[in-house]
Amino acid sequence: MTGRQRLSLFSLVLMTTITTVGFAILSRGPLRAGDADPKQKILEGMTLPEYDARGGLIRPEGYERWTFIGTSLGIRYLETNDPPPKGPGDFHHVFIQPQAYEYYLRFGEFPEKTLFVMTNCAASKKSGPDLINKHGHFAGKATGLEVSVKDTEKFSESWAYFLFTTAGERKPSRALPQNLCYDCHAEHGQADNVFTQFYGMLEQARESHLKTARP
Repeated sequence: MTGRQRLSLFSLVLMTTITTVGFAILSRGPLRAGDADPKQKILEGMTLPEYDARGGLIRPEGYERWTFIGTSLGIRYLETNDPPPKGPGDFHHVFIQPQAYEYYLRFGEFPEKTLFVMTNCAASKKSGPDLINKHGHFAGKATGLEVSVKDTEKFSESWAYFLFTTAGERKPSRALPQNLCYDCHAEHGQADNVFTQFYGMLEQARESHLKTARP
């Protein structure tokens, strides 16, 4: 076989291979988002923030079944001249969409459309000779919700903060002024405007990613 014949045979095999691979790709149909970007696969099925026509956030539903990341008791973020609250203060329970939490664990950042829901619960204390608990406090029913949203398409600062004054409130909430919540979170939030330092599950994940990133 001459060199020219070998070259022609090689070209024929190469063209056949390209055609076969191309046909296989076409037969699969268009690539799915999960195939093109593994990060997006994690976010499939995630509850997204919803807004009304005026841009108000509609109260998230079903957050009680989301990932529970922790509780704080009596934390007050802003410096004020008001006297400290009597007793231990309020319990704050914080929830995040399971997919957003998994994303943070895997990649060390909060994805777009992340929702944090924090319930405000008064500390209750019931004791007496006929009750089993003699000491301590427990969280009462939620009296309201505070919600933070990461939505760069909607908000120029990426994050926005909302308040629902009663637990079952259905009226959409408008974003709070920047100086009330955003500025404090931007200055003191340990990771991407989030107070991860107050929640052990998030803090542990953050430390793990920091160790991995070190040279």
